[in-house]
Amino acid sequence: MHQHYSYEYKRHCVEMYKQGFWEETPEHFKDPQDFHKMIRRWKKIEDANGPEALKIKTKKKKWRASERYELVAQVLAGNSIKEVSCNAGIDS
Repeated sequence: MHQHYSYEYKRHCVEMYKQGFWEETPEHFKDPQDFHKMIRRWKKIEDANGPEALKIKTKKKKWRASERYELVAQVLAGNSIKEVSCNAGIDS
């Protein structure tokens, strides 16, 4: 199940995590660890790109060929897809 969370909710979860607490796991998660992984990913995205990167994108970004090449080059250089996508603020 793909769920969209509001910017405010993501920020709240990240701030709680920074303070050493977890937001209550939503019912649709079978395993709380999956929810915790998502919050840690939100924090990594925020750390790499600022809090605005957690906002829901209303318009799909048009990537230039050089931008796409750079992302692929980072993966080919040994960086993980998750790391590269997180730093770019996109889903893997």
